[in-house]
Amino acid sequence: MNNIDIQKQNLRKIFLAKRRLLNPEEIDGLSKKIAKKFIQIIKDGKLEIKNKIFGSYIPTKYEAKPIYIEEFLVKNNCQICYPRINIINQTLDFIKNDNRNIFLNNKIYPKILEPNGNKILKPDNILVPLLAFDNYSQRLGMGKGFYDRTLMQLKIQNPKLNTFGIAFKIQQSNQALPISSQDYILDFVVSA
Repeated sequence: MNNIDIQKQNLRKIFLAKRRLLNPEEIDGLSKKIAKKFIQIIKDGKLEIKNKIFGSYIPTKYEAKPIYIEEFLVKNNCQICYPRINIINQTLDFIKNDNRNIFLNNKIYPKILEPNGNKILKPDNILVPLLAFDNYSQRLGMGKGFYDRTLMQLKIQNPKLNTFGIAFKIQQSNQALPISSQDYILDFVVSA
């Protein structure tokens, strides 16, 4: 394990502990505030959403909930798709899932819920979960690299792809996060 990996491993412990300090009511309230900020970006004309496809995610117990953003997007005729791990190439496929209530546990990572469907979509914009972020929109994830590999591939296919980290303010690092060439830097982070 190299020095950057050790630093990331230590930071994951710190930010997992910080995130666990939030109770369900706080998580819900902060998730609504994040949604309001995201919606304001759209209302300010900084993001065109008409007929766009958004990649989202099913949050774990302590992650920011994208549901409030999704509700706004669906009301504005956007399609929502969710990630499913592609074991063969170690990336994520974004699957159309009109019924948000039907998700299955991943067989290898049982804590991860995935869509039950087969139609793969290419998102125009992606809401990205994260463990920590810094002032440079650098993201610290859980360490498997699925999002990094996927976002790099999708950005090559669609240079106009927008990626939005969704997080709580307590997940913000006061200093630059350690990154390597395999790490994808987000376009924006929306936090509260």
